Amino acid sequence: MASADSKRAIPATLARLLWVASKLNGKTDASFEGWCREEIGIEARIDEARDHIKALRPRSRRGRPATKSKPKREARKDAVIDWLLVDEQELELLPVLYRLPNDGMPRPELYKAVAGLPGVRQAIETKGDRELLIVGLVRSVSEADDLRERIAEHAPGQAVKMDLIERETQRPAVATWRWLAKREAEDWLADRGQAPSP
Repeated sequence: MASADSKRAIPATLARLLWVASKLNGKTDASFEGWCREEIGIEARIDEARDHIKALRPRSRRGRPATKSKPKREARKDAVIDWLLVDEQELELLPVLYRLPNDGMPRPELYKAVAGLPGVRQAIETKGDRELLIVGLVRSVSEADDLRERIAEHAPGQAVKMDLIERETQRPAVATWRWLAKREAEDWLADRGQAPSP
């Protein structure tokens, strides 16, 4: 079992992975410590995880910081935003994939413009050829066509390929975040010569 000292010395990366994984697995702050012990094999305190995660969260809707923050935080304030895992097709929405091929030249203005369009759920730029992959979320095929036209307005002279997505799931994210947190915990404990909690 991890020592009391290790319980108080969890690094920021591990604490953040634990927090995200616990939330995706439906854990509350009250059940966080038990979940970390039983599922990940590490002793971790919820207040420590919150300290490490708050630097990544945006200000609350009331205009106040979501939690008291310490000065000189280096992390971005929008890296962690509360979200829902939604089966969009069960809600009768259409996910659509748009592709904007490229020749390897960076297009930061295009990426930013397209990512800001209503109807865009996700924007991806590949590292190799800098192709843009855009996932849209619409109610109908006509709305999908409309979104393609709005994307094309930001990329004059370039064809925007569009495909309706037949099947998609984001559910693996729940297990993946748990796996990432567990691996990070195992590596951190191994570096300290400790084994995960049984």
